[in-house]
Amino acid sequence: MTENQFKKSLPIEDQPGYDADKDPNLLRRIKYYQGESLGADFDRAIALEDEELKKLGRDPANILQRNRGVAPLVPKRATTKQMVELKGKLDKYKDVHFPKEEKPFKDKKKVEVEPVQLNFDFNKKDAVTELTKEFGQQFSISKSVREQHTDTTTIHTSKLPDGVVFAENEIDVKKTVEICQKYKCPIIPFGVGSSLEGHVNALYGGISIDLNNMNKILHVSPEDGYAVVQPGVTREQLNVYLRDTGLFFPIDPGANASLGGMASTNASGTNAVRYGTMKDNVISLKCVMPNGEIVKTSNRAKKSSAGYDLTRLIVGSEGTLGIITEITIKLYGIPEVIAGGRVTFPSIKDATEAVIMVIQAGIPVARIELLDQEQVKACNNYSKLNLPEEPLLLLEFHGSESSVKEQSEFFSEIVADFGGNNFESTSNNEERNKLWKARHDAYYETKSCKPDHEYIATDVCVPISKLSECIEKTQNDLTKYDLFGHIVGHVGDGNFHVQLMVDPKNDIEINNLNKFLDDLSKRAILLDGTCTGEHGIGQGKKQYLVAVSYTHLTLPTKRIV
Repeated sequence: MTENQFKKSLPIEDQPGYDADKDPNLLRRIKYYQGESLGADFDRAIALEDEELKKLGRDPANILQRNRGVAPLVPKRATTKQMVELKGKLDKYKDVHFPKEEKPFKDKKKVEVEPVQLNFDFNKKDAVTELTKEFGQQFSISKSVREQHTDTTTIHTSKLPDGVVFAENEIDVKKTVEICQKYKCPIIPFGVGSSLEGHVNALYGGISIDLNNMNKILHVSPEDGYAVVQPGVTREQLNVYLRDTGLFFPIDPGANASLGGMASTNASGTNAVRYGTMKDNVISLKCVMPNGEIVKTSNRAKKSSAGYDLTRLIVGSEGTLGIITEITIKLYGIPEVIAGGRVTFPSIKDATEAVIMVIQAGIPVARIELLDQEQVKACNNYSKLNLPEEPLLLLEFHGSESSVKEQSEFFSEIVADFGGNNFESTSNNEERNKLWKARHDAYYETKSCKPDHEYIATDVCVPISKLSECIEKTQNDLTKYDLFGHIVGHVGDGNFHVQLMVDPKNDIEINNLNKFLDDLSKRAILLDGTCTGEHGIGQGKKQYLVAVSYTHLTLPTKRIV
């Protein structure tokens, strides 16, 4: 810019119709002033503008109040609204040469994926004969047993395996894999069957390996903070075993799932915002590979720079790379104090923006869950609560008495700036459980609204900054497709679930359901998110997995899933 142009420029806030809350450049610049990089192009634009000002004999620190000048003006624990109020102290000009905010994938070629159906031609008869000979009563081809080893929690038709092996140890798994490999027979590992996307359906036939009898806790090291368990050990079983040690395993997907299944699907749940997912908490694995070889992915050191990270590769692979037979997982000290709280908001947008600020402020919230207004209505009806029927945040703080108190107070200060009302917090265990009742009963609350319909659950995950947009469009889609559904979410990490009730006999409703699920997954991907945050791929989302993996690349339009 020239000196003359500079002098003639007016501050943006003086322009007719200016709205600071809708000015993307202002919000981006404020973030930059706080020391946050927003990309090389943006940073370069700021630097070039500084140089222009210096050539004019002006000091950017004094004129534009960049990070060197703004920092002292920002109050401790400043909120976004407080930051916006600083606009008068920031020089904003109409000819700012900043790059426009990128909208992910808008101009990129849409990837159309047509998964190729695989046809397995295997010798079923000889495989069943050899497995019967090898395992005797540990192998079953009974229809009732096979029906118990398929998935009926999705809209997909259940597909039964041709037989079930009840593995007692690692050698049983190895022998089963070797026999199935010999006859080119598909294998489906089975835990407790709590998956939601058809993971255990035998799409092409084959053999199910039931790992529930491999349920021993092999070793616990309180000093090192880890436990070694077999894949059939459940989350609740482990925590009951650990209660006298002062340690616990925090990953809670809701269901009492097996730890082998949780590792295979990279499970997370309500505590993920503080403790992470299974990928963050699995130290080492033992697996039987497709050729029958037994592999240990690493030793039990909590970190390593020695080559490939095979552990994190296998976690989340859903049994496609190998069958887990032993897991070493991290343990945590049971917090001195656990406090629960809840607060309501005028809108989903207000709730999510409050959460963004809470996370940016560094408050170590253990859980932070969102329920939309329709879910809250269902809570009141089913659980006999008296909650304001507005978007609701449920949260939990872990730590010492003093730290939990400080976290709670800081949280209340922030949410108040975003319209948060009726904030309640308690460390009393009975009262805390009552606070969380609305979230724990979400399935039953939704089911009770239409008891003659079938329950369908799905999930996506997007960057937190896109969460309110994604939820609002999803709510609009529920209306558009005339579907009944509630939204709950792990808002601290951008993951939310849609709980739907559908009539399986209504072809129009099922068709609309499929369109809704397709739109939801594609929307999440276009917002730089993923088609599933914790439910996994399974049978239901194979095509979206390919889309997530290759959206940024030039690809053939047909790929084998």
